[in-house]
Amino acid sequence: MSTVGSEERTTRVLSWYVVRARRVEAHSLLVDRDAMVRWARGGVDTADDYRGAASRRWSLPPEEALDSLAVRCRPFVTRGAAVHWETVTAALRAHVRGPGDALGESLEQLCSGWRRLEVTYPGPLVFSSPSEVDSRNPDRGEVMTDIALAHHWLYGESGPSEDRSLQRLGAHELADRYRASVVLVANVALLVISTLGFMRVLWERVELDLPDHPFTRPVTAAVDAEPSIPARSYAHRGRVADPERDAALDIKLTTGRWLPIDESLPFLMSARPEDLQR
Repeated sequence: MSTVGSEERTTRVLSWYVVRARRVEAHSLLVDRDAMVRWARGGVDTADDYRGAASRRWSLPPEEALDSLAVRCRPFVTRGAAVHWETVTAALRAHVRGPGDALGESLEQLCSGWRRLEVTYPGPLVFSSPSEVDSRNPDRGEVMTDIALAHHWLYGESGPSEDRSLQRLGAHELADRYRASVVLVANVALLVISTLGFMRVLWERVELDLPDHPFTRPVTAAVDAEPSIPARSYAHRGRVADPERDAALDIKLTTGRWLPIDESLPFLMSARPEDLQR
């Protein structure tokens, strides 16, 4: 019985990983994979001005888009999350023959890449950042790796309180912290997709026994879909009913068309608080 239960848990974990990973794959920043690779490597663009002088600048995505991708990537590097990379790769090991097998070697390479993204990794992915000068607190003048800076960006103030280094990250320039987050999130996104690709190979070879729906179900919302809102009866609300007005409102709600603001405001303004909560 325990084996069956373990297999069911493994299937749930791997199925959920596929769905979450496909959401990363579907993100708008992943449309340009070359750009994502460049960000992961901390790419610097070089350009010549009208005088022929070369200038260099970081290649960075828009901050809001990067933060959106970070939200989708965070569970894969969050300890205790159902789809944390160690949980997923441990579950996948049962489906490869071993280190001597080509698939086994590929899995170990993926694990090696994931380990480099841990906050405890001793070296930087691309760069280290010196803190800004703070004469009042000289002990804050600590050089931090991009990984440490990026994990702080990823979790904000929810990082582990016992990690004193997080209290000193504010001494580093915002630009450095954002550049670090770009490097980390881009690397996480690429590893998420690489691990998903590895799972697709196993699944297509029938070596990974997962149902079809994690690989085929929609993973992004259809934002242009018309809502379907059921009509409500107002008889129990204890107010004087206006059958003609209520019927018109019910028709509009059941057809799924949002009320224009000039039509909905009179209703909202005349409604009592208890009406709006029902």
